[in-house]
Parts: sequence; structure tokens; C-alpha cells
Amino acid sequence: MIPTDPHPRGTRADARLRAALRPTDEDRVDAARLVDRVLEGSATSRPLPARDAAASTPRRPRWAVPLMAASVAACLALAVGAFAQLQARSPEQTAAPTAASSDPSFPLAPDADRPMAPGRVSGPETGAVTCSSTGRIRVATPVVRARRDGVHLRVTAAVPGTLFNTPDGGGSVPVGTSDVVVDATPGKVTLSCSVTGTAPTSSADLQVVDPGGSWLGGAGNLVCLGGIAQPSWVVGPATGTTRRGAVEALSARMNTDRPVAAIGRAPVGYVGSATQTWTIDVTGATSGTVATVVSVRPLGPNRYEAAPDRICDRGTAGSRAAPADTPDVVDTDGTTLGGPPQLWCPAMAKLDTGAEGRGMTPRVAVLDLARRTSPGTPVEVGRAPMGPVETASQAWTLAHGRTKVTVVQVTPKETASSRFVARPDFTCGR
Repeated sequence: MIPTDPHPRGTRADARLRAALRPTDEDRVDAARLVDRVLEGSATSRPLPARDAAASTPRRPRWAVPLMAASVAACLALAVGAFAQLQARSPEQTAAPTAASSDPSFPLAPDADRPMAPGRVSGPETGAVTCSSTGRIRVATPVVRARRDGVHLRVTAAVPGTLFNTPDGGGSVPVGTSDVVVDATPGKVTLSCSVTGTAPTSSADLQVVDPGGSWLGGAGNLVCLGGIAQPSWVVGPATGTTRRGAVEALSARMNTDRPVAAIGRAPVGYVGSATQTWTIDVTGATSGTVATVVSVRPLGPNRYEAAPDRICDRGTAGSRAAPADTPDVVDTDGTTLGGPPQLWCPAMAKLDTGAEGRGMTPRVAVLDLARRTSPGTPVEVGRAPMGPVETASQAWTLAHGRTKVTVVQVTPKETASSRFVARPDFTCGR
């Protein structure tokens, strides 16, 4: 008969160690006395009363204490090792959910040009900026989501004479808190404050994201492949009851001997900007199409002012374009961009490639196309001067310097990783 092992594998222990770790009668007496004192409310740091020597039992062997200390040290070493492994893990493995990781409006990735998941390209709709009495600036919201009419900032100034400066200029802000709308391009925007008579003492960067596609583009979107100039105007502003009415009144003063080919809004600024940019395209026998760039701003209810700004040479010299047909519905408020491509696109060449870009917004899809077709080449991206301002299918431009533009068609196409697809349509310029 095989003898049975009283200690199965994995539970065998040294009998002497078990005896050493087993509580003695002394321990039990001490514990009972301490409990009694706690219940009586007299537990202090004073030593316990002496025990009755006759009731004492033999104390542990001396070798038990070092052995117990070694056991405790081993346990501590295991705990430290486990903590070190936990620290070595990535933040995504160890961090508990916070407001930053669970709130879908938190700006997890402030790069406005990076393709991201739905709802993650975001930030607060109003930024918070503070200008100190010495002109130092503090931006409390490093990422701000653009609205339809621009970037909204709440600026707090400590002293009179405070100037708030943006890349497009600046102006004075009153003491206290005031709201400012900035016509800033999505991406990094550098802001600064100063006090009248002093230079800015510091600057701070703000990241503008545009998940809604409200930004139309900058001055490069005017498509002036023949050049652009800022003349000294002798013609003053004109007014009208609508934006288009003000631009037409200005056109009547300026173009008395040349046919007007088209009047329309330029893809510059934000979709809902109070001040808009318009163009008046005129044609000549040898000059081709030349546009007058016009700034249109509201003066009050149903009253607008149109002022000439720059001259834009479309680069179509030698190819006179016929005046555009009068549309069935006249756009009076800037809901349609530009005019026929023949007016602003010289040497138009149709493209038939399989290239495409994808993204969660039209802008990101166009940028993705640019990375794929022209890697490492700087391009300027914006809406093309054609089609409705707010529409799902849009025409965009990739400007390669000032001599060539690729027009891109962007259409909705829902996939697991994108919402829009961008495909090249035609080129302008040589």
C-alpha cells in the first residue's frame, strides 16, 4: 500500500515554520487586552500592563523573527516589481477614463489636417484669452472649433489701451471681457497682446480646427494665375440693399466700356462671414479676364457697402471669354461661388486618373489626395470659385504656386474610415 502524502504538491510547508507563525498564548492575551482598552476609550501609546508570568507561554524561537522578516521583504520585492511593470505600460493601457478621454468633444488631436474618427476633430466653440497689465498673453483653450462665421474668442483685458493682435491684424479691446471673431485659417494661429506704446511681451499659439468645413480659403483661392495687384483706387465704395446690389452699383461705376462677364462671391474666408469677398470679372480683346476683388460688409439692416480691394489677372490673355448667361435665380447674398471655369481657368486640361484621397471632411480628403499625388510638394488648399457655398458635393483647388491649379471634385462616400472622396477633375495654367 502506497503511503498517502498528508501535504499534497503545492501545499507542503515546513512544520517548524508553521509552528513559528502560529499565534502564541502571549499574542492572544495581548490582543484581548488591547481590544478591551479600545472599547473603554483608553487606548494610547502607553505600554500594556505587565502580563502574569505564570500564565505566559514560551516565546517564539529566535530564528523565527529573521525568517518572518525575509518573508516580508520577498513580498515587498514582488509588489515593487509588479508596480514597475504597471508603470512601463502605455497610458492607453493604464489610464482610467477621464473627461479628456470620454468626452467626444475633447480635442484629442489638434492637428486640423490629420484624418480622424468622426466627432474627434473638435474643441470648444469659444476660446478664452487673457491679456495681463504688462501685455503678457495666456490662452486657456489651446484648441478651438471654428464656427460658420469664424473663430470666436473671449478676450479679457486687465488695463485700458490693451491691443489684441492676430495674424490678420489687431485692434484695441476694452477693459474686462469682450467677444472677438477672428477670420483665421484652420491650423496654428499665433496671438499676442500689447499695451498702447509698448511691444508685445509674449505670444501664444492657438490651434483652430474646422470639422464642419466652414473655412472656404485664403487669398490664394482667388485663382489669379496672371498675377494680383493692389492699386490706389480713385473709385469709392458703393452701397446697396443686398450684397450683390452693392457690388453691381460699384461695377457700374468702374466698368463703363468693358462687358461684365460675371459677378459672384469668391471662396475666401468663412461660409458665414459678415464681411465677404466678391469678384467682378470683365473681359477684354487682348487682356483676357480681369477681376476686381471687392470687400463687402454690412452697414446695418438691409444695407451693405462694397469697396474695391485688388486687381486679379486670371491669366486668360489672348482668349476672350463670352459674357456669362444670366442665371435663372440671381444670388443676392453670396450663396454661390464665382462663375464659369472658362473665365478664371486658362489652358483648361481635363484629367483622367485613378488617383483619389479620402477623409472625414472635404478638406482632409483633398489634403490626402495632395499627399498621394504630390508628396513633399507644398500646395494651398481651398474651395474653387464655382458651385453653391453649402453643398455636399464641392469643387476644391490645389494651388501649385501661382501658375498652376488643379480643380478637385469632392463627393460624399461613407466608409469605415472616411466620409468623403476627392478626385482630380481638370487643371488650369501651364
